[in-house]
Amino acid sequence: MKKTAIPACIATAALTLGALLAPVAAPAVDEKMDHESYTGFEIADPVALPAKESHPSLWFTRDAIPALRAKRHADADAARFWEALVGVKHLTMPIPAVPSIDDEKTPIHQFYGDLSLIAATNAFMSLMTEDPVAAKNYESRAIECMMRSYEGPIYDIDPKESSTPVDEIYRGTWLQNYGAAYDWLHDKLTPEQDAEIRARFAKECQYLYENLDRLAPNPHNHLSKPAWGLGSMALVMSEHPDAKAWLEKCIEASNRNTRFYYSADGISREGSHYYIFSFVNFFPFLYHYRNVAGVDAFDDFQPAFEWPLAIRNGRGWMPNIEDSYIRPYPSFLVASAYKDRPTSLHSRAPLGELLQWNFRNTDFTPFDKALERDGFNYTGASWDYAFELLDYICYDPSIPATKPEGSPTVFLPSGQTAFRSDWAFASRHSRHLLFQGVAECDNHAHFDHLSFIFEAENQMMASDAGYSRKSYGESIRKEWYLTPEAHNIVLFDGLPPRDPAESVTPPSLCRIDTSFFDYEEKQAPWTETASLKRAIAFPGEEYFVVADYVVAEEPGEVEILFHGGRSSLEREDRRCLWTYEADDYGSAAKLDSVFVGDGIEMTEKSGEVTYIKGDYAEFPYVSAKTTTDVGVFLQIHVPLAPDRERPVIHETTTGGGHLIYVTMDNDVTDTIAVANGRGPWRSEQVRSDARFVWIRDDGSGVYQCAARDATFLDLGNGNAIRFPTPTSFAARLSGGNILEVSVAGEGVFVTSSRLD
Repeated sequence: MKKTAIPACIATAALTLGALLAPVAAPAVDEKMDHESYTGFEIADPVALPAKESHPSLWFTRDAIPALRAKRHADADAARFWEALVGVKHLTMPIPAVPSIDDEKTPIHQFYGDLSLIAATNAFMSLMTEDPVAAKNYESRAIECMMRSYEGPIYDIDPKESSTPVDEIYRGTWLQNYGAAYDWLHDKLTPEQDAEIRARFAKECQYLYENLDRLAPNPHNHLSKPAWGLGSMALVMSEHPDAKAWLEKCIEASNRNTRFYYSADGISREGSHYYIFSFVNFFPFLYHYRNVAGVDAFDDFQPAFEWPLAIRNGRGWMPNIEDSYIRPYPSFLVASAYKDRPTSLHSRAPLGELLQWNFRNTDFTPFDKALERDGFNYTGASWDYAFELLDYICYDPSIPATKPEGSPTVFLPSGQTAFRSDWAFASRHSRHLLFQGVAECDNHAHFDHLSFIFEAENQMMASDAGYSRKSYGESIRKEWYLTPEAHNIVLFDGLPPRDPAESVTPPSLCRIDTSFFDYEEKQAPWTETASLKRAIAFPGEEYFVVADYVVAEEPGEVEILFHGGRSSLEREDRRCLWTYEADDYGSAAKLDSVFVGDGIEMTEKSGEVTYIKGDYAEFPYVSAKTTTDVGVFLQIHVPLAPDRERPVIHETTTGGGHLIYVTMDNDVTDTIAVANGRGPWRSEQVRSDARFVWIRDDGSGVYQCAARDATFLDLGNGNAIRFPTPTSFAARLSGGNILEVSVAGEGVFVTSSRLD
């Protein structure tokens, strides 16, 4: 039986217009929002610097060097990380010439990135080699780069210019690279070199300190990324008279970012791409702050490190919703910071062990291929971030890998739900659906409220269109990828669902979580007079049912959109067969989909899908339209192995709603009944006043069932489940006897063997 400890349900007795309609809709994605209107998380401790500057201390102290040298032999991953590090181009490439202000963006950007990366990688390798000649060569290269840091046109180019090569989002990473190099080689510098290098670094820090709010007036990643770099350098040069002011600016900017663009349970509201793009700056800063100043802010950031684990799909990937490509989560980079910290995802093991498990159960193959093909890694900072260097430094081979325990279905209060059959890796038997309902923000958000994507049969199926083809600035990003049409949502007169009010999460009305049936219902308005309740059901944890309840004061056009991912489509009226070839994203598979609703007309369309930068193509999707003021619409999605027969699906529509029978090839028959939203409903086949009913029969009788807002559910042969008030529940039976009932109500799940 699944553990069901997460709060669940706000019971409603009937689907009424007053309960559905919200007083105000949130602003559009591009409109200005109140950046103090949302509460995520922040660093709570007062700003602190060490009493005395000490080197090295940023990543490790001098006594750790022998262990770092020996780590390359610890296991296969350590050896692989070491091999990648010693092969990095920055160890041997010529130190680049200073660019001109008239050069193109790319060579200017690469100059500043390469100079900082040459400094960091060579400084580290000077400590790792036991060959004095090699060490001196590494040392000399690193010092030369630090002595030349920030030369050229950097201060003659305003980062506020469009497509600037010296954007503040790069500068934070360059600072962290230089900070590490200086920390490692401080004791090798002559007084003259030390003074020159510190002056160059201080100039850059002061420039960011004085200009940060002008460069990034809003608290998105353009504010936080340079701020975390500024904080790291303040810790490196902690005896500088302005270091405390720099660190205070860092913490202030960091907190502004994480309070608004992250939720209290760690969700990055800008999506996976910008999470990883920010992660490469905030995880180093957290290590630096802890190691140098003794302030452990990993506790404050813990939800943000748990979130990618909670929502990962069966291949270990974060989704391509919002402005994002799919992303792996390099959780091993922070596992050592959580070796002793408890997590809600396991009753005994520390979070560090789960982060190590996540790393060992993530498929990096598509990202490795993309790197080999295009030269870009998955961080979004390929020209700036010390990828191979920090992989080797941060990997801790001593941490065991422990799988999460308890319910694999995770409800996050801030609006995301991961329906999951199990925690298995790359298994055909696994099922995973992400249900999206996070309060909108105003930077990289898409029109995707109450959307869903899912993976099954070890293949990505229902999909989001993604970020863009290759970059943020492409026109097609706004012309297609940002549009409501590019997401699995419901439109009303062309409008997507919205927040009930600015920065207010669409409420979750009911959650059920058992080992055989999961369910959630979310609510969001389109306008002040039209609103949607969307429910996701997970029968037998084998396939997905989507129920959309529409209520409006006046009739309008309802359009239900479904994107089947990278597939081909065969359609017969309202039934679709999506076929997937084996590719970088999974195994060959099929998906059988049925769309149910009064008066809907199906249309096939085509639109781009991008999972990884540059790998874009057009694939089919479908639209189901009708005009109504009140109604319920169903999608039934059954994932199948290539050789498995499609289920027999029979639909009956009555004046009260819809009745669907799904018979699988093992002769198990599911009955799904939904009311149309006009009030209590009964049929001859299923007698209940519930708005949603699921009954599973294997030919010898009903043995599993569930209902939403039922006072009774008759199961035949004199068997019935009854409640004094409308109740949402799931139950297991045997021979007509109730073995177990899980009830959603009053924010808790109650499991009992009998009904009072």
